[in-house]
Amino acid sequence: MLDAVRNNSGVRSILRQIRRPGSIPIEQFLLNRPRVIKTWWSVTRRNLTYSRPDQLAHLVGLVREFERTNEPGEIIEAGCAWGGSAILMCAAKSPARPMRVFDVFGMIPPPSEKDGSDMKARYEEIASGKSSGLGKDPYYAYDDDLEAKVRNNFRDLGYPIEKNSVSLIRGKVQDTLEVNGTVCLAHIDVDWYEPVMACLERIVPRLSPLGVVGLRAYSDWSGCRKATDEYFGRIGNAGFTRRMVAGQLFVRRQKDSSRAGAP
Repeated sequence: MLDAVRNNSGVRSILRQIRRPGSIPIEQFLLNRPRVIKTWWSVTRRNLTYSRPDQLAHLVGLVREFERTNEPGEIIEAGCAWGGSAILMCAAKSPARPMRVFDVFGMIPPPSEKDGSDMKARYEEIASGKSSGLGKDPYYAYDDDLEAKVRNNFRDLGYPIEKNSVSLIRGKVQDTLEVNGTVCLAHIDVDWYEPVMACLERIVPRLSPLGVVGLRAYSDWSGCRKATDEYFGRIGNAGFTRRMVAGQLFVRRQKDSSRAGAP
């Protein structure tokens, strides 16, 4: 199976893009989980994610790290579009590890007064119906039944949510996100200030001893960056390490600081 994966032209293209400074060497995944690479290729070929291959590489690497080390906690994704990055993380995790995916599964709500002009311009483009999707596909927020599409994408790629401890939660993340247990990895892929702040306030205090929060839009959108800088400016950076990887900010809890960020 490994040779078949290596010889697939689509997979080879992905591997070339992944081998960039700061990304995790992908050979470890080929050797241990060739099924992950096949899923990766399918996700990319079907235009199910806006994340670049080198961005996905770090997410997958973190999931595999936590599986190897038995890091406790669930995986959370906030904002999933067509579900591509969530499906890939599901492929890399144990079927028994819980994963919750939060999304409005419909038209994106407007930004708040705390978001910058770039966010307001972006929302106007989306609300006008002029936002383009990936490839020739329509923009995901225009789909009338996005939740069903995401559920079907999980199933079609071989990871039905019922058999892989995955839950899809519909609604604005600031209204629906409750965290009562431990979180090992949170992929925050929402852009506006309010949902990002809600995620940080509720997730960071619940991070596992080496848990990680990834903020995909930190380099791209002012709302995400403002919320992140304000939150960590308030609680301080002691007990955390910050690392930019492929344009994404990853914040990891240091093992001896398990209560950092707690209210």
